[in-house]
Amino acid sequence: MKRKKSFFLYYFFFFFAVTFLYSTPLFCQNIGFEKGNFNDWEGYTWVWRTDTVGLDIPKKKEIVINRQTIMTDTNAYDPNTGRKLKLIPKGYSYSARLGANINKGLMESLSYKLKVDSSNALLVYKFAVVLEDPHAKGVNAKHAKFEEPRFKVTLFNEKGDTIRNCSNYDVYASDANINNFQTYYPFGGTANPIFWRDWTTVGADLSAYIGKTISIEFMAGDCTRGAHYGYAYFVAECHPLNIIVNYCEGDKTATLTAPQGFKYSWVNASGVIVGTNQNLSIPNPTEGEEFTCNMTSETGCTVTLKAKTERYVPKANFSFVPGCTNNSVQFTNSSDSTKGTLRYRWDFGDGTSSTDKNPTHTYATSGRHKVSLQVSNPPSSCVDVLQKEIDSFSPDLVGVKGSLFYCPNKKTTLKAYGAHKYEWFKDGARISIADSLVVDTPEDIGLIGYSSSGCSAQIQLSVREEPQWQLTVDGPTAFCYGDSIQLTASGAKSYQWSTGETTSSIYVKKPGLYTVAGLSPIGCEQSMGLK
Repeated sequence: MKRKKSFFLYYFFFFFAVTFLYSTPLFCQNIGFEKGNFNDWEGYTWVWRTDTVGLDIPKKKEIVINRQTIMTDTNAYDPNTGRKLKLIPKGYSYSARLGANINKGLMESLSYKLKVDSSNALLVYKFAVVLEDPHAKGVNAKHAKFEEPRFKVTLFNEKGDTIRNCSNYDVYASDANINNFQTYYPFGGTANPIFWRDWTTVGADLSAYIGKTISIEFMAGDCTRGAHYGYAYFVAECHPLNIIVNYCEGDKTATLTAPQGFKYSWVNASGVIVGTNQNLSIPNPTEGEEFTCNMTSETGCTVTLKAKTERYVPKANFSFVPGCTNNSVQFTNSSDSTKGTLRYRWDFGDGTSSTDKNPTHTYATSGRHKVSLQVSNPPSSCVDVLQKEIDSFSPDLVGVKGSLFYCPNKKTTLKAYGAHKYEWFKDGARISIADSLVVDTPEDIGLIGYSSSGCSAQIQLSVREEPQWQLTVDGPTAFCYGDSIQLTASGAKSYQWSTGETTSSIYVKKPGLYTVAGLSPIGCEQSMGLK
């Protein structure tokens, strides 16, 4: 399937490509808690008190419920913000909460190690903070700043030293008045005010650390005097540090798409600002024209990316070689493009997929399968898809459905499966090339199943009339008024009496003719009655 001009397919390909290119790379597994757990994260808890000696608890490596918590309800709001702060930001299924409104000097952290390469050199995190005011109503409760509720984000290098980067973030409760926080007064203003910051996006350029491992740590803490709480929510993600170029075969307009979550300033080669949105549309673009995007996060960090309006034309193509013994198929990828690199996604038509370039796949069933190869072409959003019907084969998986016995004066239908085409034989002569055969006389039949590539499997079948069997009914033919008698049928697999009952025995109280029909295991019927 090639690129179409319809709006629907254009939107589908563009959406798929952006999602594919900005999906979580190999070294960012579960960085956004997409597995619904803390896999790949490292947690610590401790207690720091400055009001009472002896209540401190040293830092301990652990994940503690209600101190490090996965949020799962995408429709829930935080009650300490007047239910204005969503627990999970739009577009995400999970977030993590550090801390809670417990007020015991509790400190918690979560950290994630990231091996930086070209696929994840842009680290983006989103956070929301809730801090209780320790200086309520202008009364200084003798809190030094370091004793206040706090939230902190820090980047560390391989040695554990802090990376001096504007993406680091550190806020105490007393900072909240000037740092884009809102104030909520619970219980009609009788309790301490709550400072809270809505979901905020921060981006970090990690290109200077490609080939190295860095870590990002999120920390939240109550006030160290044990009376005021502080907690935060966050998610993270990582992307290639580039701009997506949507300028594909047949397009008359190029669209440049920067990573989401920033403020944007697009500048052309002449230094003129030409756009301030995430997407920059360029009608009738000049091949190779360069644009610069200055992206500023809500905390003031700036990331600068460049892109050229170069046309990308990927073409998906592949061949396949099925095996003749184990139902496996070797796929050979021959896709190409005018420029850039290719990424691959195979759909094998049986509910499984692969991103390998030249995969080998083993099917559970032999026969025909619709396989599609979808290629994307980063840093562009151009996509091409090719579908082929392929054959897999295993002699052990070729067989016949249907009974090898037929009822007297009836027929049985045999249906072959597990191959591409079939030949039926009798006494060495071919009698049919269909996938099914109707038989009504005793026959010794041969079947050969072929794959499309010439593999074959042979089966010998013996079709016979159902062996003789006899339906019988036993029971007295006379009984006294007011009594009942038992009639019992035997010799069949199932029964149907004229009374409507389906058991082998019935009880009757009235004189008359009672009949029963019996079915053999293959469905042959006999009937008889008793009066």
